[in-house]
Amino acid sequence: MDTKSLEQLGKTLVEEYGLESSTNTLERWMLHYLAELFDKERECDNADETKTIQLEIKEIILEFWRLRYCLADEDSLFKKNQALIDTLEKISPQ
Repeated sequence: MDTKSLEQLGKTLVEEYGLESSTNTLERWMLHYLAELFDKERECDNADETKTIQLEIKEIILEFWRLRYCLADEDSLFKKNQALIDTLEKISPQ
């Protein structure tokens, strides 16, 4: 993927999560970094390296959602669905 396409994917992710006017640099950076990892995974031809990249993608996604949860208002769906989140954490292999 060329740089322009990679940048567009990052911008698309930022837009989809409603962060285009956000001052939360960390969330925005995480989404652009995910775009880079997706590209790196797609172009990788080594199975072990691909698995390592996939694990990093998983961790970044989980951290992104943990951050969004921490920053959410008490009225948000994140906070209202704490039991679901607890269950997902219990069944998620670490």
